[in-house]
Amino acid sequence: MAKKLPFELQAGETVLRNEFGVWIQGGLKNAIGNVYLTNQRLLFVRQNMFLGALFGLLGVLLGSLLDKWIGKVLLDLPFKNISTFEHTVHAFNKKVILFHTSQGEIKLGVGTAYEEWEPVLKEAMKRK
Repeated sequence: MAKKLPFELQAGETVLRNEFGVWIQGGLKNAIGNVYLTNQRLLFVRQNMFLGALFGLLGVLLGSLLDKWIGKVLLDLPFKNISTFEHTVHAFNKKVILFHTSQGEIKLGVGTAYEEWEPVLKEAMKRK
């Protein structure tokens, strides 16, 4: 049984990538969660890491039960709003993607190398 997504898929939409990430907003505004790339948009869903840190495995299990309250979509960005993207770094993190959007610049730290994201992003954005 597939895990329920914390957002609704649109007609014809499929998830291309999903991994742990950080939305780098600067200072104490950084958000920890999951980055989802679909064939139509880029999403960032905040996760409450406090439960896992405080209660270990029990906290992670409790968090998964509470996903519908904890998992909050902070970023829902259709490809038409992304003009370009590029590899960048933030402090010691070398796995950061900088998106130039109609809303400004958005930095997402991801778990895998930029070289793994680049071809998938390029292919997905061809359809915008």
